[in-house]
Amino acid sequence: HALRSAHTSLQQDAASAPVVSARQAAPEVNQMEAMKAEILRHLREKQFEAAFTRAVSASTAELAVFCCANADVNEVLGVPQIQLSQPIIICLMQQLGTVVATARNSSLQVELEWLQDLAMSLDPKDKTISQHVPRVLQQLVTSIN
Repeated sequence: HALRSAHTSLQQDAASAPVVSARQAAPEVNQMEAMKAEILRHLREKQFEAAFTRAVSASTAELAVFCCANADVNEVLGVPQIQLSQPIIICLMQQLGTVVATARNSSLQVELEWLQDLAMSLDPKDKTISQHVPRVLQQLVTSIN
């Protein structure tokens, strides 16, 4: 009797599992769209630090690529003043480096352009990032090779 009861309980759990996961998928999609909308708003308002901070704080590099694709690299990293802090620059380099090896042609050009300009904007002596620079650059070289 106890075995039959446990079996019935497991069947009920298994039957309800797909329903739970299907319900969870929709909020993730909506959350991703909300984050993209927030990033685009920051970019329109020229709040580059806020846009890129939001992008790199996500659990996926997809938002970092999205942010780069929707921003003007020359406006963000050009002269006279770089619009991103050194911690955001190195985080962005790290995230783009993780996806550059598997990028599709459409995003690869964006990623490479940003990585090149990020590397030129990086200050390895900056105290907020200096301890992380060697590891991130080594990871980047490994990803590209």
